Amino acid sequence: MWLIAIFLLFSCSTEKVKEKEVEWIPAQPIPKTECPACPTCPLPPPSYPPNPQDPTPVPTPYPGQSAIVKAINAARRIKGLGEVFEDTKLNCAAINHAKDIAPRKICGHIGSDGSQFWQRAQKCGAQALGEIVACGYPNAVSAVEGWDRSPGHAAIMYGQYGKVGVAEVDGYWVAVFAE
Repeated sequence: MWLIAIFLLFSCSTEKVKEKEVEWIPAQPIPKTECPACPTCPLPPPSYPPNPQDPTPVPTPYPGQSAIVKAINAARRIKGLGEVFEDTKLNCAAINHAKDIAPRKICGHIGSDGSQFWQRAQKCGAQALGEIVACGYPNAVSAVEGWDRSPGHAAIMYGQYGKVGVAEVDGYWVAVFAE
């Protein structure tokens, strides 16, 4: 009985810590023909023409969306980088992904339909070069601080980008970047 109580106590206490961390999802190998924009790939990212039978509406901005952009730009200024400007089409991709992962409670980059970030951006009429996701943060500033502490996420957030699309749904934060 003691062992079960100790196990339950330990399990519950570690869950509270994990919801504040950025979770790492194992990377899926990307075939060379589907490389989004990595410097070592000789091929350009694939082009996915929009399907007229299934158009993706551009979601309207929601309150607090600009707070994420402000927090990202504040972090970029500290690093001596230029601002990124909010892009409606990238917002579409970010909002659609946040709405997809939040109800499933999955902190990752692969959509429920198997899509990758650049495919979701193309479906919204944009070309994306990077995406970062954070889960369990109470506000935009804390999500950006989490991305800043993660070398992989920071590399994207501080990349040479000019545009960003952002979203938050129930503590699931998404930022999609482009030139």
